[in-house]
Formats: sequence, structure tokens, C-alpha cells
Amino acid sequence: HIQTPLDVVEIMQDKIAHLRHEEFWCLYLNTANDIISIEQIGKGGISATTVDVRILIQRAILLGASGILVTHNHPSGALSPSRSDTKLTETIQKAAELFSINLVDHIILHKDDHFSFQDNGLL
Repeated sequence: HIQTPLDVVEIMQDKIAHLRHEEFWCLYLNTANDIISIEQIGKGGISATTVDVRILIQRAILLGASGILVTHNHPSGALSPSRSDTKLTETIQKAAELFSINLVDHIILHKDDHFSFQDNGLL
């Protein structure tokens, strides 16, 4: 069950925070914010990864998810979202809204800390 960004940090920190390449994951949620599935959506290089928003949304529809929460790591240690992180978040949010799916948060992880778009007023 996801209640706060720290719940996601607990789940995903060991999976991706210490990697030396970027990975992008999605947690698919039901109406009670219980996790239906956790899936890797993209795997990239040191400073970027490719995310196909159509695949992310298609999977949400197939799973019957009412919410999604996306997360990726920053191997550089910089927690602030890049311009492309912000643009991707906006694109995901707009696409999800078309299908009445709520983008709950986008969390950037590093081994020592995290950044939540929701907590920082960017969603």
C-alpha cells in the first residue's frame, strides 16, 4: 500500500538507487493505492533512459490500474529533475488523464535521498 513517497523509496531504493545507469519503473495501483504490479519501463545509459509513454499507459489499462506512480534513478547524485524529467512527467500526466488514470507521483532516487514531484508542488 502506498501512502507517501517514503513508501516508494522503501520499495525501490535497493532496486535502482545504487545503479550506475538510469532505470525507469512504474508502480501500477488500484483505487486504494495498493500495488497491482511493479514493472521496469526503461533502461538507459549513465545520464538518460528512453520511456515509451504509450507502453506505460497501455500496461496501466491492461492491468486495470486507476493510478500510476513512476520512479527513476539519477546515478549522478543530482536530485533536481532535469528539463526532460519535467517534460516526461507532464506527458505521462496528460496521457494518463485521457484514461482517467491518476499520476500519483514521480520520484527520483539516489542512494542517499529522493525527490518527489508531488511533495515539491510539481504535480
